[in-house]
Amino acid sequence: MNVAVVRLRMHHTDLAGIFHGRVFDLFEEGRTEVFRRLGFEYRTVIDRGQAMVAIHVDAAFVRPIRVLDEELAISVFITHLSRARITVAYDIRRPGELKPAATGHTAFAFIDVARSRPVPVPAEIVAAIARCPDMLRLT
Repeated sequence: MNVAVVRLRMHHTDLAGIFHGRVFDLFEEGRTEVFRRLGFEYRTVIDRGQAMVAIHVDAAFVRPIRVLDEELAISVFITHLSRARITVAYDIRRPGELKPAATGHTAFAFIDVARSRPVPVPAEIVAAIARCPDMLRLT
């Protein structure tokens, strides 16, 4: 349940493989799809006047992926969950391969947009994570 399959598109790549700036698009696609599958949609937070704000991002490129329209499996894991923050880790692989092509993390805080003040991680996200214990890799 914590793996999303997406297709590599031209705008994701350069001649060396996944274009460095676009890997975060792939991370977001994977995270959004996994959370949707687990019963959470980001619109819930937005409709409540809250925002999920990226406070840290990183990526490591292990192997190139150059084949357009190739399927990629994006595994999504939760490595940190506190009252107000969450860190999501990603592995991008060709389906069936053990070694990832890229890995990374995004850390998020949640804020009340009108007040610019932190709010707790939404209960709906915590509930979605609880529905897929395999995605927990708390450090």
